[in-house]
Amino acid sequence: MLPYLVAAIIVIGLPTLYVAMRYREYRKFLAGAFFVSSGMQFYFYFAKIPIPLMWTSAVQSPELSAVRGTVHFVLFLSVFRMVLPWQAPRGLGRQDAMARTSRERECKKPAAWTLVSSREGRLDWYERQRAR
Repeated sequence: MLPYLVAAIIVIGLPTLYVAMRYREYRKFLAGAFFVSSGMQFYFYFAKIPIPLMWTSAVQSPELSAVRGTVHFVLFLSVFRMVLPWQAPRGLGRQDAMARTSRERECKKPAAWTLVSSREGRLDWYERQRAR
């Protein structure tokens, strides 16, 4: 049984890890799935609900649900950490990032976006924006 489990982990787990490391949207999905799964497992533990396994006579105990909930919550935290950008953009020091954000705050957008129908009107609007 153990060789089958190891083979399944290699065949299914490695491509999943590759996709998770490459695509941010997939990591978001995994984080949400682990969060929901850990919540359900903790609910089963606190409510003392044994879970029957399909097509077998085996039952998952509430204590095992607590262990699975803990593992899934740790996996949620680790995947969620990979989703969020915690560092400043690369190539920018703290001073540059602060100056960039203050410049963005100074840039004021028009109160109401209006449709400019003529080419001259659009050029006039762009010139006014550059003059700020």
